[in-house]
Amino acid sequence: MGSYAYYQRFEDGKWGADNYWFVVDGVRLYILLVEGDRLEDSLPLYFYLRNAPGRYRIVYRVYRDKDLKKLLPLKDRVSAPFDVVE
Repeated sequence: MGSYAYYQRFEDGKWGADNYWFVVDGVRLYILLVEGDRLEDSLPLYFYLRNAPGRYRIVYRVYRDKDLKKLLPLKDRVSAPFDVVE
């Protein structure tokens, strides 16, 4: 099984462990984008973050080759940090 997105919670001055969701079972999921393309989506974050207040970010597995071997640099595939409040 594989995952193409996960979130991290900011704790103790650093980004915490990867918490995976959007797991793909059996089928190699990828979306091919060419330079200049843009992909946007909306996520029901309240469900995935378990209503835990804190600072989070989402990290995507985005590759720069069709063989899915070379990840883009982290700075190009991570969301801006956001806060979850009660």
